[in-house]
Amino acid sequence: MLRFVRERSVWVVAALVVLVLLVGLWVWGAAQARTKATRLLSERLGVDAQIEDARLTLDGVALRGVDVRGRHGGLEARIERIDTTMSLLAAAFKGATAVRGVSASGLDVSVDLTHDGLEASLAELRGSRASNRPSPGGAGGVNTGGRTYSLTDLSARVVDESGPLALVDRASLQKQGDDLRWSVEGVTLGERDTDHATVGPTRASFHRDDGAWKIHELSIEGASVRAVESKRAKGKPLARRVREALAVLRGHTPDASAEPAPGAEPNTESGSMPRVPARLFARLTPDAHVYVSGAQIESRASEDHVERIRDFKWALRGNGDGWYRLRAGGETSDDGGLLVDLSVMPAEARAEGSVEVRRISLALLAPFLPEIPLHDTKLGHVSADLRLQASASDEVMIEGSAKVRELALASERIAPEPIEHINVDVGGKGSWDAGERRLRIERGQIRMGEARVLVDGEIERTPEHYRVDLTATLPPTRCNDVVKAIPDDLLGSLARFQWEGNWSALGRISIDSRDLEAAELSIRVRNLCEFVRAPRWVRVERFQQPFRHRVTEPDDTVFSMRTGPGTDNWVALEDISPFVTAAVISHEDGGFYDHGGFAPWAIRDAIVRNLQEGGYVVGASTITMQLAKNVYLRRDKNMARKVQEVILTWWLENALDKDEILQLYLNVIEYGPSVYGLRQAAAYYFGRRPADLSPAEAAFLACMLPSPKRYHVSYEHGELSRSMKNRMKRLLEHMAKRQRIGQEALEYGLAELEDFRFHRRGDPIPPLRLLPPLGAPETPAPEALDPFEALFMAP
Repeated sequence: MLRFVRERSVWVVAALVVLVLLVGLWVWGAAQARTKATRLLSERLGVDAQIEDARLTLDGVALRGVDVRGRHGGLEARIERIDTTMSLLAAAFKGATAVRGVSASGLDVSVDLTHDGLEASLAELRGSRASNRPSPGGAGGVNTGGRTYSLTDLSARVVDESGPLALVDRASLQKQGDDLRWSVEGVTLGERDTDHATVGPTRASFHRDDGAWKIHELSIEGASVRAVESKRAKGKPLARRVREALAVLRGHTPDASAEPAPGAEPNTESGSMPRVPARLFARLTPDAHVYVSGAQIESRASEDHVERIRDFKWALRGNGDGWYRLRAGGETSDDGGLLVDLSVMPAEARAEGSVEVRRISLALLAPFLPEIPLHDTKLGHVSADLRLQASASDEVMIEGSAKVRELALASERIAPEPIEHINVDVGGKGSWDAGERRLRIERGQIRMGEARVLVDGEIERTPEHYRVDLTATLPPTRCNDVVKAIPDDLLGSLARFQWEGNWSALGRISIDSRDLEAAELSIRVRNLCEFVRAPRWVRVERFQQPFRHRVTEPDDTVFSMRTGPGTDNWVALEDISPFVTAAVISHEDGGFYDHGGFAPWAIRDAIVRNLQEGGYVVGASTITMQLAKNVYLRRDKNMARKVQEVILTWWLENALDKDEILQLYLNVIEYGPSVYGLRQAAAYYFGRRPADLSPAEAAFLACMLPSPKRYHVSYEHGELSRSMKNRMKRLLEHMAKRQRIGQEALEYGLAELEDFRFHRRGDPIPPLRLLPPLGAPETPAPEALDPFEALFMAP
């Protein structure tokens, strides 16, 4: 009995000692809790944190009044309460691995995209998260999969340079294991008096599969998208503001090791390109269910002109076998409608079903498309009927048509003034091979006005290469109808041209990025058109007598000179050194005397060069095209001017013969700052008459084209630059190779390069000299032209 009492006393004493230790730990821990929690938040998140109160509870730690700020500004958050569930004794030995759950309530987040330090704050936050992220399965790794997380009463605000951008109202989130639930009472993007989008009460559930969160269920009750005409809207369009904000928040180099956010798609393999449908559906579970009801899309061109899609509904359900059924529809305010009924298998890029669009305003579609420079959102609508049929193989058969009516565009890249009354019909049949990522067009048609173009061929696009192999045919069509298919706002006063006869064409282009040098471009034209009327200002009779040549310089100053037959600034073609005509033709347009104003082989070479360089570096203008620009058009760079240039080139080739075109060209083009016409250029650079120019002097003037101000530097320095000397040498050798000059003229010109001299104002008149003969045969060897050239030039 005594022994039992003694043993019992020992246990009592031990229990008291443990109790004293626990109480001591509790008291010590309570005093240190706020300091440690503050330090932990700051280190783990890369932010400045302050905590008003921290307490130990029987099952964890409770924090009150947590303030978090980005270390460089731009980001602030207030959290009223955070409760962490864990065993305190386990926490003493295991640290963060002892945490079983975290709940937070009363969150208020503010992000200022205009703050200069925001990007640095976000970068530090992302960097701290990456450096503190545990490695599952590794030594000392932390498995967070069994933890529970809860977030309630979240509000968030984002502002940018245009004002409030995003407002999130009363959001909540609960995560347990691999399941997550999310709800929000409302989200607003933008402001009410301009572009904005709102989402009503939303409920969603996610499931984590292979490390990626995917949507299992999503329900949205009420949503609206409102687009205000750009002329009335304040600041940038909403879509652009959102894109720019996401770019800042995500950072330029997102952390690939980060755990995917809810709904994010899994990372793809390096170097691969996921299929577009797969990217859109990768965030859904195989049996996902998405339902949107009571949505409205609105475009407001003015207070009295509003376009709407009312009561838009969108439902999608996964069958669990890779197929998803999508149904969507709504009615518009002007008796239009949208009806979509599709079954899609994104993993194989297959689909079947139908899409019907009935008179939908382009203003309603604009917020969901790449930016379109619409001029008047009260104009323009589209109708379409598309049918898809998935075959047993990897192919999807496609057949349908689309009509765009009264489209109006406004962009300086298109034309100085708005382009209105654009009407286009597109239709055809084809197939999509998902495995080869190839679109085959079996019977396509594009129609504008009374002119139609038939298209067939293939377009292929893979992560490694692209390939285009298309044939376009214009059946015999009245010449007036061909040109009238172009909107009058692009033609300008050239719309007053009138023709008789018909025109037909056949074109083919074949480009494969794996071998750009093998690219092919052929254009066959049967031109039976005759000009019967032309605008007064383009008539060529004015060039057959003295006329005023005016040029608007890039700085908007106007150069003007009196030229034409009988004036001091004019020189007849027979009074021009033959070396000049040989050099200019060799440098600018080798097939000048053989084509009808356009050189398909030059266009082909320009396309290949620009694709190789990844941008526009070279054009394909012929001498006639350059002349059209010089005597008729301003130096604006837009589509309208290019269209007008084509019409005017066609006109010049019909109104003048080749010698007349070349003579006019040499007399009006620019050879340097305020140096226009060959007579002025010969006197300015060499103190000579055009008839007395030598092979090297002719090569110099030709090499200055078409950028004379750029190459004027040799004259300014008084000697040829190394690059200019090399250009001239190559040109002289090319002229000899093409039999435009003989061997004696070539040797004479090359010898001139060693002591090439310019004439300065006030210098003595240079002495006469004996020039070599041209030495070219009467019929020089033709250029190496593509076989279709003769057909292109055929009447």
